[in-house]
Amino acid sequence: MKTKKIDYSEIPRLTPQDFKRGRRLMAEERVRLGEAYRNTFRKEPPHFGRPLKYTGAKLQSISIRLHPNVLRWARKEAHKQHKGYQSFLSEFLLRHVA
Repeated sequence: MKTKKIDYSEIPRLTPQDFKRGRRLMAEERVRLGEAYRNTFRKEPPHFGRPLKYTGAKLQSISIRLHPNVLRWARKEAHKQHKGYQSFLSEFLLRHVA
């Protein structure tokens, strides 16, 4: 299947003034956006940006050696959930150990 080139020539370029007019979504707007996404695509909306912080404990940085198959599995599963593999592994361990 060949991909078609999209012609962006008619779309005006964004200017610094365009970005100054931008604003963050309010909490209720974010909720409505999530509902609209779920109703349209019948799945949870992807999470972009930094992962949400843990509320109870401060995370500790460590170094660990993993089998390549384990790492491959973690990266594949994390990608399905639209998150980083380290966050995925941490959440997986919390669910299965704690």
